[in-house]
Amino acid sequence: MIKRFSRSMAVLGSALATLSPACAQTVSPMEKIHTSFTDKYVVQITIRNPYANGQLSEIEIYSEDWRPVRGAVLSHKSAYLGGGENLQVTALVPFHPGRKTRYVYICHAITPKSGGRGAAYRGEVCGKYSAIQLS
Repeated sequence: MIKRFSRSMAVLGSALATLSPACAQTVSPMEKIHTSFTDKYVVQITIRNPYANGQLSEIEIYSEDWRPVRGAVLSHKSAYLGGGENLQVTALVPFHPGRKTRYVYICHAITPKSGGRGAAYRGEVCGKYSAIQLS
């Protein structure tokens, strides 16, 4: 009897998980190559809050070895986005002195909140952006 109940609950849970929409914050585009004639380059991305209620989004720029990029500037480091809303974020990223290429990760994170309480998890997605400095 208990085994039958457990099996039924497992099947029901699996069915509900496949039928319910998955919520995940987004970064668009996820990957892009840029070119620049200067010592800096611009990356524009769109972030999205997929949740039904408003959430605080945090945006960070990391180097290829996952350290914060010194000298990088973001148009929005954090933003409160309403349910289903998008926001365009612009990043100004410097090249390394003496190097003609660079790639960075721009990450968008949300710790979902409902009823004034935060979740026990933090969702984060990162896009990879490359650049070539032209002479």
